[in-house]
Amino acid sequence: MIGPIVERREVLALGSLALILTGGGLAWWRLFGRRRGREHVRLEEVYGQVERVRGRDRAAATAGEALAVGDLLQTGADGRAVIGFGEGGRVVLKPEGRVEVLAAEERLVRLELEEGTVEATLRPDDAELGILAAGREFLSGDGNFLLSRRPGAQPADPLDDIVGLQVLSGQVASREPDGPVGITGADGRQIWIAGQPAEGPLSESLLLAVSWPDTRTRAGTVPVRGRTEPGARVRVHAPGGVQEVTAGVDGQFVVEVALLEGGNRLEVEVLGVMGGGERAEGAVERDTKAPAVSVQIRDR
Repeated sequence: MIGPIVERREVLALGSLALILTGGGLAWWRLFGRRRGREHVRLEEVYGQVERVRGRDRAAATAGEALAVGDLLQTGADGRAVIGFGEGGRVVLKPEGRVEVLAAEERLVRLELEEGTVEATLRPDDAELGILAAGREFLSGDGNFLLSRRPGAQPADPLDDIVGLQVLSGQVASREPDGPVGITGADGRQIWIAGQPAEGPLSESLLLAVSWPDTRTRAGTVPVRGRTEPGARVRVHAPGGVQEVTAGVDGQFVVEVALLEGGNRLEVEVLGVMGGGERAEGAVERDTKAPAVSVQIRDR
């Protein structure tokens, strides 16, 4: 992958935290301290367009093939891949995603999520799963969770990415280099934007509250403000085109919209970090024409 990520992997690999999380049977030192072994990861199901990259070799992925350390899976817009490990561990790579195998042992599987969304399902007393996403490590040994990653404001910098975690059952530990360990339990949601935890509203239903401008104006542009899930994509559709921004760590957003003369139908569309979307509609009329003035001249 990219240089900074490789450096972070090495830093993490050298760290031995000796942290054991009771209840889920998670041993952080096992994620970073154990050396790589034989391949124990397999591709169980393939749907739509899925490509497997191994070194310089690119090929259509096929169900049943073993995955080796260094293999990369990439799904297209209609693609989905199910990665299996242990006795019943599964990671589903959803459409338009990329994941690389970093370690594949009998009791430990480690992946890197480069883009997209995965859903992991783990069984007790089976292999543990660690996933690296934008420099942050996620570890679980029991339960079901969703992890999402997409480019942030500066796509060239992986550390600027937006990462979202939703735990459906069990617990997930997370840590970035030299940072504290955080635990997210069942029904918990976390979002990080450029490494910073979100401050805005996080809930199962995607929030969208829009503050519309005045319905009538002479101005050429108007601000459309609102609040939604932190890190969500916000698109404002107007007669003059579509503009897109990313909601901040507090969930706030503002978009300056250019208006045409006459009626302007506006639509705000948001796409959450973990998926799901909401829409809201408004309208603004721009009137720059001077009002008609009548002059009467009386005969003397």
